[in-house]
Amino acid sequence: MKLSPALRGPAATTLCAVLAIAHAHARQVPVATYAALAAACTQALPGDTITIAPGVYTVAGATRIMIAARPGPVLVRGSGAAAGDVVIQGNGQDDPSVEMIFNLDDSPRWTFEHLTTRNSYYHGFKFDHTSTDCVLRDVVMMDHGESGVKGTSDPAAGTYPDRVLIEGCTIGFTHASGGTRSVVEGVDAVGVNDWIIRGNRFLNVQKGGNPAYAVFTKGNSSNTIIEGNAFVDCFIGASFGGGGTGAQFFRDGDQTYEHRNGIIRNNIMIRCSDAAVYVNKGTNCRVYNNTVYQCELTIQLRFAESSGYVRNNLVIPSPTNPSEPAVRMRDGAALLANDANMLGTTGDVSGPATAGQPELPPVAGSKAVDGGVDLHDDVPFDYAGTPRPQRAGFDIGAFELRPDAGIAQPLPGRDAWEVISFTVAPDPSSGDAVAFVGLRAASHVVITLHDLTGRMVATPFSGDLPAGTHAVPVRPSGGSYAARSAVMLLRVVAGGRVRTVPIVVVR
Repeated sequence: MKLSPALRGPAATTLCAVLAIAHAHARQVPVATYAALAAACTQALPGDTITIAPGVYTVAGATRIMIAARPGPVLVRGSGAAAGDVVIQGNGQDDPSVEMIFNLDDSPRWTFEHLTTRNSYYHGFKFDHTSTDCVLRDVVMMDHGESGVKGTSDPAAGTYPDRVLIEGCTIGFTHASGGTRSVVEGVDAVGVNDWIIRGNRFLNVQKGGNPAYAVFTKGNSSNTIIEGNAFVDCFIGASFGGGGTGAQFFRDGDQTYEHRNGIIRNNIMIRCSDAAVYVNKGTNCRVYNNTVYQCELTIQLRFAESSGYVRNNLVIPSPTNPSEPAVRMRDGAALLANDANMLGTTGDVSGPATAGQPELPPVAGSKAVDGGVDLHDDVPFDYAGTPRPQRAGFDIGAFELRPDAGIAQPLPGRDAWEVISFTVAPDPSSGDAVAFVGLRAASHVVITLHDLTGRMVATPFSGDLPAGTHAVPVRPSGGSYAARSAVMLLRVVAGGRVRTVPIVVVR
């Protein structure tokens, strides 16, 4: 461990305290059987790292791995070379013997990464009650009957699984027809705040031509960020509001809106059978810099409760519905801004788009290049983590054309953690915190602090660092931008890759 030269005084004291706590409580728990995995999870202690040996593990003797009242931080990680080397499975999406793979109830601050879940009746992961601040990273979730991820609130008890991060995952169904159950989703969260769904790939979230949502948050949810994802051959791509919520499930009992605030930005939607973006009773929503490619319907806001700002979206209509507008308002929805949304053609992007290569950057000479309005505070980076703008103005769509030509960039987050690791402690923080940056090779590193809109508020570090792990001080609670408790985002750019972690600031 190398300490940044900037680490002095109170920050150094904080780091020493963090390291002392970690040393006192951290346990390495290797597992190589299903029984050992289930026991490690159900008996986990804060600081545990549960490492799963390569293999296929089938849930047996129970309907799920139930993790109840086991607060973290706990890390569950596959030890294979790829996420597919460690598989935890049920008996099929139509077999109720295994209802879900992991169910977390009142168990905050768990992280799962570098593994695969598949073939359960309901869900891959279910977060209940106070299972806040959990992370799914580089997890493949396929053929889960109702959803890869489910967030369930309990308004009667006033408990909500807030601040979940889903990053760099693959979620969906093996077959093009999608799921077989009566309800089919990718990510389904009700009554939650501050979820981030970033850099994922959603495949075949379909229900035989009937409504299915790749991502939605609803039930008086707020501040969801859906960014940098690729939605391929889904029914509906990204949604605030979904198909509506039962009265008893609205957060705090407030049924005014399905969703408040939030942003859908820098996503690629390819061949959705219905809407690429759907806002249903969502207020003050922002839909910015998405690329919608041959989706049957495009960007829709519906019902009088819906209002939003729609800017810089590149829409390439479906050949079976070529007259569909870039933005469609329905049933009294209010469009607060409609700026630089472009109806384009396949000639405006490099393609064609496939499930294996969904990136669709603009080509030089397209009107999408430099054709957007300036959204620097809301969209400082593009789908691949490239800073905006790269030329005279903002580009329209998910990609910013780089001066070195418009070569398709890799999916964000897909291999970022192979280049850099990035964590922060303590979290929550009421003062100084320490960012731990792990580099496989020497790199120029920039760490920035952002609010949930993406607005940059501070640059704690910018400089060259050698390979290894480094501790860098940050002050997430300093400055006028954090005068009250809030969720902030710490972003690191290194080696051409971007990683972002949330941190809870307590005042």
